[in-house]
Amino acid sequence: MAERPQYGEYATPEEVAAAFGTPPPPLKPAELPPPVAGTAVRAAPPAGVVVDRPWNRILTTILIALGAYRTVTSFFSLNSEGDNLATSLESVGFTGFTSVEEINQLAMTSAVLQVVFLALAVVVSMRLLRAGRISFWVPLVAAFLCWIVIASLYMGVIVNDPAYATWVESQR
Repeated sequence: MAERPQYGEYATPEEVAAAFGTPPPPLKPAELPPPVAGTAVRAAPPAGVVVDRPWNRILTTILIALGAYRTVTSFFSLNSEGDNLATSLESVGFTGFTSVEEINQLAMTSAVLQVVFLALAVVVSMRLLRAGRISFWVPLVAAFLCWIVIASLYMGVIVNDPAYATWVESQR
């Protein structure tokens, strides 16, 4: 038997068969049968040719439309966001939320951020679609990043509310 392979080297098929105690592989691999007449062999497209993926275009369009719907509907609740949050906090036992006006201002900021992220998603998706590349992930990533930014801003305002800090201390 030949020497064992060194670290990083591959063993030959014969050495692997001998190590496992199995018969050695055939000397010649079986040849593939010739293609059947009238069937097309699928090959990679030539360079520069755009591959059309209808499912990708449809899914990207649906996701961007959902993002646009969410962005437009967010403009209708700008003035009541602080009151809605105060009501939600009261339902868990926290009363006296004092940052209602800051939350209303933050609602306007979040609406603008949604427009910016949506516009970026549309531009990047269009470029990828024109290049024939997969693009449905762009609106998903944009929505996730937008959510992270907006949630962080909201948490910053809520946590810095003096009444909230007092309430958290009373919960210990």
